[in-house]
Amino acid sequence: MKAKIHDRGKHSGQDSRLPRGPPVTGHHIEIIGTGGRTVPKRERYLRTSEVAMQLQVSPKTVARWAKEGRLPYLATLGGHRRFPASVIERLVGDLTSLNGLLDGVNSGVHR
Repeated sequence: MKAKIHDRGKHSGQDSRLPRGPPVTGHHIEIIGTGGRTVPKRERYLRTSEVAMQLQVSPKTVARWAKEGRLPYLATLGGHRRFPASVIERLVGDLTSLNGLLDGVNSGVHR
């Protein structure tokens, strides 16, 4: 899959109409396979609707966050966004932990 990866920071200073990086063919992680060979493991990517379900927001919100540079994504040749599953899963985990902490703080306030 040839695509461009988009990962703009808050202060990237880049014009959003300019290309944001060289084409990439996918992220590879080297793992040890059977027989002592190394086998590349490809990153899984999620569609906008899948990210929206996991984050419990609308697909338009996910698209806006991607456009604003809040979520990294790959743009397909057809112009669709694909989000690295590992990043989204980490974000969901972080938000879940944060919710747990806030619930603990709030329960202590209301006593």
